[in-house]
Amino acid sequence: MDPSTPAAMVEQGTTASQRKVISTLATLPDDVVAAGLRPPALFAIGPTVGHSDELDWFSRLPLAGERLVVPDAAEVVVRRLESAGADVVPVSFPMTPAARVVMAALPVTGCVVTSAAEVDWVHDERGGPGWIEDAQSWCVGEGAAARARQRGWRRVHELSSGLDCSNLVAEIAGTRR
Repeated sequence: MDPSTPAAMVEQGTTASQRKVISTLATLPDDVVAAGLRPPALFAIGPTVGHSDELDWFSRLPLAGERLVVPDAAEVVVRRLESAGADVVPVSFPMTPAARVVMAALPVTGCVVTSAAEVDWVHDERGGPGWIEDAQSWCVGEGAAARARQRGWRRVHELSSGLDCSNLVAEIAGTRR
């Protein structure tokens, strides 16, 4: 094939850790190594790669790149966060070993908690495998936010108690890094 043929590598596609390299067939191997992309990854080659910005619907979602731990979440909340691009890790308490494995699989960028009790449950997991150092917390209600601050959490965003799912997504998107 022509060495100038457009080529791309997409790592961890449609997850919070998605990264991509757009290049040519000739330079893609070196560009991928330089960017540090690792499997699992998808390789694409041909003229369609030239349309990657137009076709990249996932990274344009309002919560793309977020991997959120959500305790005892209602299914509708999980679906709404996922449809906005977040990779959601719903957990119940007590925390199971399987939930800890899932949290450690990819970087956790934050959590959504709705009560002081949920803050206490999540607190013991923060700083564990998979959690980024500066994970954000979206606390629904004054009580949850106060407890998170009391526990020493940084990057606490207090959200109003009466949020519906659509407003929850908008609030989180509006306070991201």
